[in-house]
Amino acid sequence: MPTLKLRQDIVRTLSYVGDGRSQCIYWDTNLPSFGVRVFATGLRTYVCSYRLHRHRRLGSLGRANLMSLDAARKKATRYLGLAAGNLDPQSEADALSTTIAVKDLIALYVENHAKKKKKSWKDDESCLRRLLQPKYGSRPVTAITGADIEAVHASHGTTYPIAANYFVGVVRKMFNWGRATGKVPGIYPIPPWASSAFPSESGGAL
Repeated sequence: MPTLKLRQDIVRTLSYVGDGRSQCIYWDTNLPSFGVRVFATGLRTYVCSYRLHRHRRLGSLGRANLMSLDAARKKATRYLGLAAGNLDPQSEADALSTTIAVKDLIALYVENHAKKKKKSWKDDESCLRRLLQPKYGSRPVTAITGADIEAVHASHGTTYPIAANYFVGVVRKMFNWGRATGKVPGIYPIPPWASSAFPSESGGAL
């Protein structure tokens, strides 16, 4: 398979070479085991080849039209580091790909925790369903970012500062409960808004 110095400007120009059934991967000379796989359809994905327990695996890092070359190289480096420690980096991707949606986490949190532990569980449910679920409910739980929570907090903070803080507190509690019960993968990094740096739960729901 071809080997060359991959650059961002040439990734989109790489063409498929083969009979339509064989793999076509352009390996990077700067980082062995990292490359771009080109399909006969024109689709391009970043890949990383690694060996684990004497078996070789080809991990998919992301589509080349959605991920920068630099980001893909960094992800490949992390994959290789995990493999060197006898950990399968692809199992992380497999776990993240099967995570539940935010709306499902909300339902599970309300039914299995809030109702049983809090007299004000209806406030929690109302807050989550009105402020988090409409825009982010269909997203996987691992796709929610600090910027998403900050946006909701900021949009309501000016008029309802106490209630906006309450929202962040409830979301934090829900995600921490999700991690503790396995509903949110343990490999999912603790989001910044799940730490004490963000306002704590207080006051009432919006």
